[in-house]
Amino acid sequence: MRKNIIILLAFRVLGMGLAFMVSVIVAREFGAKGAGLYYIFLSIVMGLSLLANFGNDKTIIRLASVFSVKEDFSKLKGIWVQFLLTSSILSIILSFFALLFKELLLDSFFSSYMQSNIIAV
Repeated sequence: MRKNIIILLAFRVLGMGLAFMVSVIVAREFGAKGAGLYYIFLSIVMGLSLLANFGNDKTIIRLASVFSVKEDFSKLKGIWVQFLLTSSILSIILSFFALLFKELLLDSFFSSYMQSNIIAV
C-alpha cells in the first residue's frame, strides 16, 4: 500500500514538473502573446474534453473498484471498452462540429484576424 502511494506521488510530481517545463518552453518560444493564445486554446480544448468524457471517468473509477473487489475482470474489461467507445465517438462528433464551425468559433473566441490564422494552422 505504501509503495503504491509513493509511486502515485512520484508520478504526480513528475507530471507537475513536466507541465512547468512545457509552460516555460511555450513562453520562451512564442512570447507573451503566443503563450496567451496557446493557453486560451488549451483551456477550450480541456473544456471540450469534459464534454467528450461525459462523466464516464468518475463512473469507471467507481465500477472498477467494485468489480476488482468481486474479481469480475470480464465486466471490468467490458466497462473499459464501453468507456473507450463512448469517449471516442463523442470526441469524433465534437471534432467534426469544431471543424464544421471553425470560422465561427475562431471569430467568437479570437477577435483579431492575425490571431485566428495562428490558431487555425
